[in-house]
Amino acid sequence: MNVSRVVRRGSGDERWELLQAAAVEYVVHGWGVLPGPVCDGVRYSAGHCERPVEGLVPVLPSARTVRNARAVWSWWNVAAYGILARAGEAFDVICAPTALAVEASGHPWFPLGGCPVAMAPDGARFLVRIGAQVRPELVAHRVRVAERGEMVALPPTRVIAGRVTWWVRPADTGWTLGDAEAVQAALWQAHQHGVNVSGGEGCGR
Repeated sequence: MNVSRVVRRGSGDERWELLQAAAVEYVVHGWGVLPGPVCDGVRYSAGHCERPVEGLVPVLPSARTVRNARAVWSWWNVAAYGILARAGEAFDVICAPTALAVEASGHPWFPLGGCPVAMAPDGARFLVRIGAQVRPELVAHRVRVAERGEMVALPPTRVIAGRVTWWVRPADTGWTLGDAEAVQAALWQAHQHGVNVSGGEGCGR
């Protein structure tokens, strides 16, 4: 490993252990990951050294997706890295404002049990099958499909504004990805029921 410094893990660092276990689990189920920056709630750093990092970007020089569980375990022994994945590799990501997603979940046709959903401080992220395209009528309501190659933080990654968590865990769906059309149909129905988010919170890049 070509890193400047190896951080010594304390025996009680539960968060570090959770990140390592989650990263390994993702890879075991076919989701490649990348070590992301460590966040202390105020700033991002490389983790294995104090070098500042601007945003959620890979901290490895090669920025290659790691797909081997043994390699993932080794990397997360170095530091409590955030967990990043590239949109469009194992799944597409539909980003939506939290209020819209919560309202949509109240509709009986919402695929809550059939789509992994992560909640971040800037909105909800639905993990769906590759090939998703955003419905044009939802664009004005801050719904978008993450661009191919865009870095997406996976739980339990810490970010400046908080933490990324699972609303619907992949294990609860049998690691089955969602249907983009069904997700967006529910979001559109939520909008028609009066949720207005055109000028509010959205799922950032």
